[in-house]
Amino acid sequence: MVRMPETTGARRFAIIIGTLLLAFALGASAGCSQAGGESGDAPGSGSAGPVAVDTDGEPYPQLEGLVFVRQGSIWAVEDGIARQVIESASPWSLRDARSGDAITYASLEGTNAHVYTAARGDWRPESMWETEMGSLLVESSHDDIADALWFSVSGEQTATIGVRDGTGSASTLEMAVEASPYFAVRYEDGTVFVVGASQEPARLYEVGVETRELLFAGTLFSPRLSPDGTRVLLTGSDQGTGTFHLWVVDTSSGSLADIGVGAGVPTDPVWSRDGTRIAFRDTHTGTVWIVPATEGAEAQDTGLRADEGGLAW
Repeated sequence: MVRMPETTGARRFAIIIGTLLLAFALGASAGCSQAGGESGDAPGSGSAGPVAVDTDGEPYPQLEGLVFVRQGSIWAVEDGIARQVIESASPWSLRDARSGDAITYASLEGTNAHVYTAARGDWRPESMWETEMGSLLVESSHDDIADALWFSVSGEQTATIGVRDGTGSASTLEMAVEASPYFAVRYEDGTVFVVGASQEPARLYEVGVETRELLFAGTLFSPRLSPDGTRVLLTGSDQGTGTFHLWVVDTSSGSLADIGVGAGVPTDPVWSRDGTRIAFRDTHTGTVWIVPATEGAEAQDTGLRADEGGLAW
């Protein structure tokens, strides 16, 4: 069970998760327009449309559709070529919308983090969410029926999930749990996959009707659900040795597959649309690597330069 402060207890946690599931259900019944359908340029996010092309001139057909951060802007691989598609103020927490037809990202504007969504191809940012003064947004996840945004408030030992349903109404759920702000949501049933603890040891929990532990390790980061919702991809390290891995956990059986990594620490791992490949940024080379999503597969350096901030595919 996810560890709770004694003043809160498992009952409060169950109520919080129940409320989250209800919020998603309300969003589903209300319906929602497609992400970015009626969007305009977001304040402070610059104009839409490509303004730069990869100076290396290298084609990247194996990374078609990949979205990444470079030099304080958002880039995408279109027709095999890397192009700048959105100018933004220090984008980070870049994520795919579950449909794959849009992306979600945050930019730091003053002391607040502003969250945007942008439809692929159109690339015009639509304002989605803004954190309160003094809070730090770490992860965001977007679906056509709801958004889940996890951020921590300065000076408080809490994590907050902000939920916006399909009607545009928003709510926040305070979770006083000892958990790191890394999560993924399976919107079909409202199940949350969350990494517990931000220091050694760490655990991956599946929080739904019941809570169960899926993985125990030294550190764990950035859980990402496979397109079919049956596997969780994440970066982690062995307890004690600190050796980093890419792991794929089967959500049904709990079986673990160890996927090949690059020269350094694999960060921001993402699934391909069909769930057969994984892309990640290597901290040593500063480039994007790809690897088949199978046990013991060998990773390949594509040479595509990318900065910290996240990947979407």
